[in-house]
Order: sequence, then C-alpha cells, then structure tokens
Amino acid sequence: MPNFLRELMLRRNSARRLYAVVGAHQPPAQVRLRPWQVRQRRFATTWRGLHPAQVAAFLDRVANDLASLYKELAWVYEENQRIKDALRAWQSSQAPRMRDLAG
Repeated sequence: MPNFLRELMLRRNSARRLYAVVGAHQPPAQVRLRPWQVRQRRFATTWRGLHPAQVAAFLDRVANDLASLYKELAWVYEENQRIKDALRAWQSSQAPRMRDLAG
C-alpha cells in the first residue's frame, strides 16, 4: 500500500510540473485516468488489509462516475463545435451586409 501511495504522489507532482511548464488548464492526455484502468486495478490484501468487496464496489463506483463524466465531456465538445459552426455561418452571412453598409 505505501508503494501505491508513493506512486500516486509522484504522478500528482509530475502532473503539476507539466501544468506549470505547459501552462495548460486541462491535464495532459497521458495523465487522465480511464474507467477501464480503475476497473482493472487490483490491490494486494494482507491479514489486516482492505476488504476486497468494499474496494471492488468503490472502484466500480469511481469507474462509473468517470465513464459518465467522459460521456458528458464528449457531448460538451460536440455542442461547442456545433455552436462555433453556427456562429461562423452567421458571421459569413452577415459579412457582405457589413461591407455594403461601410461602402
């Protein structure tokens, strides 16, 4: 378990350094955690270790939340593109009129 926590802290710190260098407001693609990664994660159990059923239930919950967030994010990107396309079309339709007004 301590190795897992150490690895998690190293990943978090490296992600922070990437944000500072790149100046990005979103995490880089290689840092994002995917639902299948959460579902496939296994923990070693010891005599006083974690309850396997509780860990599995929690990981399923996290994976489902991630899946729904990624689905919602994809919808937001599509909606954003649709709005941008509509704005460009409207601007293109208005551009000749503005030139006529200026002349």
